Amino acid sequence: MALPDASVTFAIGILAGVMSVLAGGGVTVVLPVLLALGLSADQANATSRFNLVVGGIIATIVLIRSKKVDWRATKSLLLATVIGAVIGTSLGLMVRSTAMFAIIVATSVVSLILVFVQPNRWLSKGSTRHLLSERTGAVTYGLLCAYGGVVAVDSAILRLIVMVLFMGIPLNKANPIKVVTGLALFAISCALYGDAGKIDWTVAAWLAGGTAIGAAVASRFTASEEARHAVYRLLQVSVTVETLLLLAQALGWLPHM
Repeated sequence: MALPDASVTFAIGILAGVMSVLAGGGVTVVLPVLLALGLSADQANATSRFNLVVGGIIATIVLIRSKKVDWRATKSLLLATVIGAVIGTSLGLMVRSTAMFAIIVATSVVSLILVFVQPNRWLSKGSTRHLLSERTGAVTYGLLCAYGGVVAVDSAILRLIVMVLFMGIPLNKANPIKVVTGLALFAISCALYGDAGKIDWTVAAWLAGGTAIGAAVASRFTASEEARHAVYRLLQVSVTVETLLLLAQALGWLPHM
């Protein structure tokens, strides 16, 4: 890997670490770069997971030390995450690259719509009305983690959407849950994709180095009450940029590096 490509990948990793911890959508900036580097859609999808594991470990340690994790709400979702991750990754190993990219683009468009829906629920300081029961919410969360096992793009954002819009969990409490369960999801899927030879470890290492820095900085603010508005705006921006980049990639407007 040439030094200019490695430098760009490392810098993108820093940005991905910040975005993944604060709002979700860290793969937003990573995936188009990996595709531009010449990785296929299924390789890019697998490779983007290792840096999320590294960032997740750092962010989880910081959140636990600062007692920002609501373990009562996290436990049932963590179990659903593990089950969903195993099932989803097993399915993801069977998906071809062309189909994978189509799924990624379609999901990005759906997420773009949903993050602009009901801003009052996103910005609420306390719990809001539950549209799903705790059990149904956990099952839905598990299904989204199964999706995350197949496609990394927007997994975190979709999980936030379910927690905030449908389970009534305020954003500042949902974010730490997203980080902890995301660590389990991507650790499992990374291990399975790596065992199948889908990960480009050189690219993954450069990404992970940058992500570690970004996650360490962002994890100090992810559960902050004061940062709630900023996190929501970042979420909107990240999904919008992601969708535009993926559409540009689909149309062939982004050249290979």
